[in-house]
Amino acid sequence: MDTSFGIQQKGKRNLITDVAGITVGHCTLADGDVQTGVTALLPHQGDLFHDRCPAAVHVINGFGKSAGLVQVQELGYLETPLILTNTLSVGTAFTACVRYMLARNDQIGRAESTVNPVILECNDGYLNDIRGLHVTEDHVFAALDAADTAIALGAVGAGRGMSCYHLKGGIGSASRVFEIGGQTYTLGALAMTNFGSLIDLTIAGERIGKKLAAEPEDAKGSCIMILATDAPLSSRQLSRLSQRRSVPAHLPRRDRGGGGEYHPLHAGGRDRHRPRRPHPPVAARCDGKSRSAPVIAPSAKALPLHLQRERFDLPEAQNSRTISCETSTTAISAMG
Repeated sequence: MDTSFGIQQKGKRNLITDVAGITVGHCTLADGDVQTGVTALLPHQGDLFHDRCPAAVHVINGFGKSAGLVQVQELGYLETPLILTNTLSVGTAFTACVRYMLARNDQIGRAESTVNPVILECNDGYLNDIRGLHVTEDHVFAALDAADTAIALGAVGAGRGMSCYHLKGGIGSASRVFEIGGQTYTLGALAMTNFGSLIDLTIAGERIGKKLAAEPEDAKGSCIMILATDAPLSSRQLSRLSQRRSVPAHLPRRDRGGGGEYHPLHAGGRDRHRPRRPHPPVAARCDGKSRSAPVIAPSAKALPLHLQRERFDLPEAQNSRTISCETSTTAISAMG
């Protein structure tokens, strides 16, 4: 079976970290009933609070506990790392991210404004003792410290306790290269998947799920999808991109509204950050329509790419079940 997707050229590593400046780190907790963790994504390696990234968010189903999305939607920028974890650890991750930013900027909350951490979550309560609140601030710091361009995929970090199509879910990533006006850019994607009924599992057009399941099972769940690009897109254009990103999310599953999909998007490239420091106005680098079009096709392919690279482990399928998750899919797009 041909498991390749789309016609676009892959990035060097076929990871979200093919977008220059992006790094990702995991901290995995795997000990008996404790099967959870933290995944951290840094948009760039500079001063995130002052050199903010244009960003956008699209929410399909808002049944979730994520934090920080309203300000991203309102102001169109990202000023902290993105932290992924389980549903009941959002508060802990939020506090840890605040401490992380305070340690690097002594004027936050004094001469300058407060900070807006963005925390994304899925419910891993079927495979993990979620009520034990095992994720600590130190685990968040460990994920941030581990951030690198070479990243592990599968049941790691925040994806440790996730289920997908009643098989083992987790963290997936991919990237594609495209051109705008003769310039080459990269679009990277990262997903944390926790949804689906096995009978609906389709890979490269092959209805594999029908061979493995006799009848539909509960398909409630969630998916966090993060896109990043170094293309010169505004937050409005990133919003358009994140909305297109959601199209394939519903094709291989029955959408029953019990979970959530969040699509966060951020754009990369240090010269395209929005600094807090005073700077003269600059002309827009691209128009509102034509230049964003080449990015939409690879972004619409992102979910199948994630699923392809999540390392579905069929032998573990009998021990894994999809969770009745209380989250939504969030797509965050940012330029970093």
